[in-house]
Amino acid sequence: MRIILENTMKLTLLLFVIVLLVGGVWVISTETAKGTKTTQKSQAIVKIKNSTINVELANTPQARELGLMFRKSLKPDAGMLFIFPTESTHSFWMKNTEIPLDILWINADKRIFYIQRNTPTCKSLDASQKNCPLYTAEEPAKYVLEVNAGWVEKNNVSLGDEVQINLTNGE
Repeated sequence: MRIILENTMKLTLLLFVIVLLVGGVWVISTETAKGTKTTQKSQAIVKIKNSTINVELANTPQARELGLMFRKSLKPDAGMLFIFPTESTHSFWMKNTEIPLDILWINADKRIFYIQRNTPTCKSLDASQKNCPLYTAEEPAKYVLEVNAGWVEKNNVSLGDEVQINLTNGE
């Protein structure tokens, strides 16, 4: 009888450990998947002349509205590519943007047709950020690219340059 009781206790303990392990693996994998889904950003590679930029895609209304707001820095070879559903006139402002930027408007043929160089942060112009200027190209754009201020000059980018966009997440 004692042997049966010991075996039953061992079996119960073993089942309890298995349930804990399986449950722990499930919780960890679920949390990892959630974290990946919510923190993973759509990305692409943009090439202009001999320069390559790793960009985050702003291809939803929410992503386009947030843009690069609240970022303290941007890697030298990084940026954000705004992709619009249709070619249209798009305005940008620098409210809550912490870093000065070069902004490039690109048409559906993937040619740069307007560049706003060294766009200052709104805070540098108006501490209250109540009067942030709008930056708008007069022609319709399908894409707008934001990069660190000075990037355009450093990379000899100019109007009419072709832009290659290689989507990396199947966007």
